[in-house]
Amino acid sequence: MISSTRILADALTSVMAPHTQQSQCDDANCSPNDSAISFDRATELEAQIHQMDTKISSLTHQAHEQTSRLEKQVQEQFSSLNETLALILHKI
Repeated sequence: MISSTRILADALTSVMAPHTQQSQCDDANCSPNDSAISFDRATELEAQIHQMDTKISSLTHQAHEQTSRLEKQVQEQFSSLNETLALILHKI
């Protein structure tokens, strides 16, 4: 399975490359290093995207864990209230 980071990085690279290369090569001083700079920038962006993807995954996992804990607490409190209500109704 291809990661969302890889897909996004590939999309950014393919969209940015023609524009970056064209604007750099419009000048008379188009050198072979121009595409290496573009590739370096794409690599840097890919790393940043990967970091953000990792952070988002971590936060999503934490949110799921917290939601599970809260659901368990709510179920326990509801069960306790249910038992208390049953005892009160039984005494009436």
